[in-house]
Amino acid sequence: MATRELVELEYALEGDKALYEQITYNDLSNWIVSCIESNSLDIEQDIKQILSRFFSSPWAFEKSVIDTDMPMELKENARKWLDAEKYNVDHIKEILNDPDKYEDSYSTRLVVILNALFDEFYDNKVVLFTNYEETFDVYKKALSTVFPCDEVSFFGSNLSTEEIELNAYRFQTQDECRIMLCDYTGGEGRNFQCADYIIHIDLPWDASMIEQRIGRLDRLERDMSRPVVYSVVVHAKDTFEEALFTFFKDGLKIFNQSLSGMEIIMKDINDEIISAIKDDFKYGLFDKIPHIVDLANTMKEVIRKEQNFDAAGFIYRPMYAELRRLIEYYSQNENELFASTMSNWASLAGFHGSVKKNGEIMYSANSFSPKSAINSQLIPPKWNDYLNTEQNKVLTRVQAAYEKSTAKRSQERAIRGTFSRKLAIENDYLHFFAPGDEIFECIVDNAINSCKGCASAFATLCRFDWTGLIFTWSIAPDSAYMLDAGVSLYAMSPYRNYLLSDQVIVPITINNPDELDDESIIREYTSIINKGFAPKMKIVHLGKRSREAKFLKDEFEGRNIDWFIENYGGEDWDELLTSSRKEAYTKAVEVFKRRSNIRGAREEMERSLSARMANKEYYGMDDEGIDKLQENQKVVLDAMKRPKIHLESVAFIMMIGAEDE
Repeated sequence: MATRELVELEYALEGDKALYEQITYNDLSNWIVSCIESNSLDIEQDIKQILSRFFSSPWAFEKSVIDTDMPMELKENARKWLDAEKYNVDHIKEILNDPDKYEDSYSTRLVVILNALFDEFYDNKVVLFTNYEETFDVYKKALSTVFPCDEVSFFGSNLSTEEIELNAYRFQTQDECRIMLCDYTGGEGRNFQCADYIIHIDLPWDASMIEQRIGRLDRLERDMSRPVVYSVVVHAKDTFEEALFTFFKDGLKIFNQSLSGMEIIMKDINDEIISAIKDDFKYGLFDKIPHIVDLANTMKEVIRKEQNFDAAGFIYRPMYAELRRLIEYYSQNENELFASTMSNWASLAGFHGSVKKNGEIMYSANSFSPKSAINSQLIPPKWNDYLNTEQNKVLTRVQAAYEKSTAKRSQERAIRGTFSRKLAIENDYLHFFAPGDEIFECIVDNAINSCKGCASAFATLCRFDWTGLIFTWSIAPDSAYMLDAGVSLYAMSPYRNYLLSDQVIVPITINNPDELDDESIIREYTSIINKGFAPKMKIVHLGKRSREAKFLKDEFEGRNIDWFIENYGGEDWDELLTSSRKEAYTKAVEVFKRRSNIRGAREEMERSLSARMANKEYYGMDDEGIDKLQENQKVVLDAMKRPKIHLESVAFIMMIGAEDE
């Protein structure tokens, strides 16, 4: 998760600046105090709404003025405040371009916010939140006046579904679209983690709503190259709003840390706010802050102890080390490597997508190559049925609407998506080609059932000279043995990670003039594989049925494969492969034995069995399944001791030393 930082934007209600807002607030405060004393208004139902609307905008407050029996003088001052703010909206461009001339306007909420967007946050993606439609409409007008239309987008209840989806799509996918204005409908379920700043135009009384807003940006899988989410809080100095803000800032520290786990005290927090207003409208919240700090700290300590207790029972188990190692291994370049592998295999098999640098890929009916698919035995999805699924219809409709709005020509019967989980999380409008998706499944099925990629022969320029065979092996428990013994394969799940999960690479030397050890060969081979096989790489495919000799042009004149057969084919080749495979298998078995943790699996089994037996002995619990568990564990352990070692691939490699490598 990202870290959180607070940015305060405050303005003062004093002197001639924001005169009518100041007068209206003073009148409103006095009236609220009298209503509390006479018990004529309910704090939760009435006063909360009136104050929330006041500290949003005069347009939102106007509804309270109309719906509530307020003093005539208060209503008149509220009207004058509204007229003053209308002037600011109508002249917003001039105000932002000439601060000295319009100095008094800079003591209003709307101008403070637009000035920050215009100046301080000019090159950042920003989400603005308000709880009120009236405020949303005014800010929508002001933002549209100040900024080009391609820089702003809107998410509001008075917009059509098509407009909302198109605006969200633009904000997530277009760099130039940097401002998103949301009303209350944008606070839940939406993904705006492409933004770094969230501006609270008005501040909810409910801490959970604030957390919900921030959670639109502070999400799991957020790009850690942008590790900070900034909460920008606008408030008027020396007012109830400042007290509410200070209550949340110092009492709950909500703008600097997540409230996860604190949900249980949220009702108490809201009750404290109501109680503070009832006791002392002007200073009650400030007085409550020390109590809230103690309450929050007590709850955090309880949560911390529970988390530590849970972790202590887990962290010292042998399996934890294996799981952690696997997670770290998989996390390294996970998205890039997986996406590249999937798209490259699809292209080889005849499904050619249009790939962007960021990992986005587009497939269409024209992406399919019948000839390549026949050769690779690829079975593509039924394209029309695939596009007509409910999810894909929504995605293609939004993408087509955007392209139409920008006068771009869209490709018919196409779907944009990604194999990258990270990119799919960041962009709601990309189809995620994941397990269960028909494109994903057709590529994976083809890769699993194909022999392509399992054997190859190539030459490459390296730092030294070596020629030989590279065998790659994987290991799996003996599932057939388990099934024959009547044990479900699911019984292996808690212990599978005790077997080595990494593939084992074994080099078998044919020619080794530099007298390299196996580790040096494996490091060089891994480096070659990680660089990939792009056309510009210094690699010669020795199985190619045409001539492409590159740096071997002095070695042969005909087809690559003819030269390879002439130099390495025949009975000697068959004998070499057989003996090399046997030698490589023996080495792989030794590596798997050495690096697997069968003892750890046995200890974990004993631990879980002991726990069941302890429950039975000390708590008198009937547990007829203990004997069956013990039998199953023995079968599982035997299946791990006699694993199946599978040859994933073998490659003939000529590493040719070159000074510039």
